Amino acid sequence: MFIKEVIIDGFKSYGTRTEVRGFDQQFNAITGLNGSGKSNILDAICFVLGITNLKQVRVSNLQGLVYKKGQAGVTKASVTVVFNNSDSKESPVGYEQYKEITVTRQIVIAGRNKYLINGHTAQSSQVNNLFQSVQLNVNNPHFLIMQGRITKVLNMKPPEILGMLEEAAGTRMFETKKQSALKTIEKKEIKVEEINSILAEQITPQLEKLRADKSHYLKYTANNAECERTERFCIAYKFVDAQKTLEKSAVELEKIQQQRSALETKIEEDEQAKEETQEQSEKVSAHKKEAMEGDFKKLEEEEKERSKVLVKFNSEWENKQQTVASEVEGKQALEAQATDITKSITKQNSKLEKLQSGYAALEKDVVTKTDELETNQQRLQDVAAGMAEAADGEEKTTIVEALAEAQRQASVSESEEKKMKMRITHLKGGKGDLDKRIKAAKKDVGSLESDFAKAKQDAEKLEAKVEKLGFNGDRNTHLVEEQQQLEHSNQGLLQTVDRLNSQLGALLNFQYQAPSGFDRSKVKGMVAKLISLNDPSTSTALEAAACGKLYQVVVDTVATGQTLLEKGKLRARVTIIPLDKISGRGIDPRKLEAAKKIAGPTARWRQHSRSSAVRRR
Repeated sequence: MFIKEVIIDGFKSYGTRTEVRGFDQQFNAITGLNGSGKSNILDAICFVLGITNLKQVRVSNLQGLVYKKGQAGVTKASVTVVFNNSDSKESPVGYEQYKEITVTRQIVIAGRNKYLINGHTAQSSQVNNLFQSVQLNVNNPHFLIMQGRITKVLNMKPPEILGMLEEAAGTRMFETKKQSALKTIEKKEIKVEEINSILAEQITPQLEKLRADKSHYLKYTANNAECERTERFCIAYKFVDAQKTLEKSAVELEKIQQQRSALETKIEEDEQAKEETQEQSEKVSAHKKEAMEGDFKKLEEEEKERSKVLVKFNSEWENKQQTVASEVEGKQALEAQATDITKSITKQNSKLEKLQSGYAALEKDVVTKTDELETNQQRLQDVAAGMAEAADGEEKTTIVEALAEAQRQASVSESEEKKMKMRITHLKGGKGDLDKRIKAAKKDVGSLESDFAKAKQDAEKLEAKVEKLGFNGDRNTHLVEEQQQLEHSNQGLLQTVDRLNSQLGALLNFQYQAPSGFDRSKVKGMVAKLISLNDPSTSTALEAAACGKLYQVVVDTVATGQTLLEKGKLRARVTIIPLDKISGRGIDPRKLEAAKKIAGPTARWRQHSRSSAVRRR
């Protein structure tokens, strides 16, 4: 397995997407000028391999790996490394079936660090296991041999050499996993102790309190049910008692009615007796008139007796009338009492129905309260375990993760809001410029129309002249087609030149501001522009041999170089070669003889030059 391609986007000095291809399986070297981003490519590879010591990549935190630390509008850094996995014998464990393995690592400002293997999200431990299975552990202190570390490696002690051999053999991975597992066990034991202490100090007392509340609640519900049952019995007893009272009242009413009928018959009899008495009194008075003299005394006595009997009968008749009136009043009172009892029974029945419905509602409330109690107990367990509530169909997360996610979403929303406000301001400012440009364009259209009319007249005159000269249309068409082909090929060459200039523009673009009275002919230009190649296929070899010297600037003297450095306002670092300081050097004859023995008589010495360069630091 070896690197095939590296894709960098928003990482360190690479603000835009950059693809680096053409890696060799055996040996690769990164060359370039100072500040061109050579070390950032190695940092990007180490970043994907999962480096944890950020000092190795020259930053203090992960935010420093983002392009300009996110201040240029780029808030995400992403690096993708494509590995050639065609040799299944050297493939990572579990990835033998893949011809290519793509590993991506992303970091987002105020967000999470994310790994992807072949486009699927993976844990950092899974990525570490993938690389450690092929003896790639970027966190090994001997993985990167920096400048000055060779001597330390040579002077290693046996335990250090053993560690390096274990790392190369791949057994170090298991030792690392062992240490990681031991640390995890220690953390889990500490967490278990904390959970036990929380259970003993907080949750258990709370549960006991909840159990006591539950028992009290059950007692309350039982007592409430008993009270309701007793109240229903009382209501039923009152209802039965009222029914019995109603029956008794009906019997008494019937008796009173019978007594009333008896009294009415007696009153009728008394009235008949009164009438008879009055008839007798009339007879006596008549008889008295007839026998006034003889039997006057006897008749007076009889009259007195009859008067007494009449008074007695009158008093009895009045008493009977009073008794009948009292009986009638008692009858009306009993009827009113019966009506009140009937109303009371109706009220008691409605109250009984309300109590029954209330009892059913209380039963439902008891079921609801029981479900709420179980839900609250579950929530209490989740809170004690440090878990936050999640929506339906989602996994529960810890409160810390939920807070981090909420903060990330808030920061993303704020950044989006700021971008939209800036865009609105920019569009408002550009509207005025567009209005001005439209007015200017309208003026230009008028002038162009007049120019077009003049040009049309000139074209008509020229056509008349061409007809006089004997113009050949077929030959002109052939020439036009040939011209179009040449223009098309020329356009392709210009695109190639533009592409090459864009790739080498930063290197070949040497610009300076000439001081007053300065002779520009003293500046010869870059070495790459001063030479030409007979065979373009040797350009790569020349660039590899010359390295950065092709981009050095040649001037005539040291004074010209000093003037450029001091007053030329150079825009980039540059090395200046003065021609008056160039001197040649020879070669040891013994080396030349050794070269002839190796290469034959065709070996010859080519004179090289050495110059004293003036550098801008």
